[in-house]
Amino acid sequence: MSNIPHARRILIDLYRKLIQEGNQEDAHAIGEAIGNLFRRAPVRKSPTRSNPVTINTKNNVIELADTTDLTAAQIAAIFNINPGRVTEILQERRGVN
Repeated sequence: MSNIPHARRILIDLYRKLIQEGNQEDAHAIGEAIGNLFRRAPVRKSPTRSNPVTINTKNNVIELADTTDLTAAQIAAIFNINPGRVTEILQERRGVN
């Protein structure tokens, strides 16, 4: 079984020893290897798919819910917002938090 943190510590110790001895070329090669022993943080982020909820959107959602029998998912699709936001808007209006 591999133990990357242990291997990294060994290489760091070797790197420091090579620097002290003046062996810059080998120290540089070890330094490059050490750089490859760290996991990079993921940078992917899902794109925003829904519109933000504005005061105008909130008022329109409430009005549509009052005047139709549409479900939260159907209302959300009309305004391109998350269905959970529709539910939150309607619960807040009804005093349920």
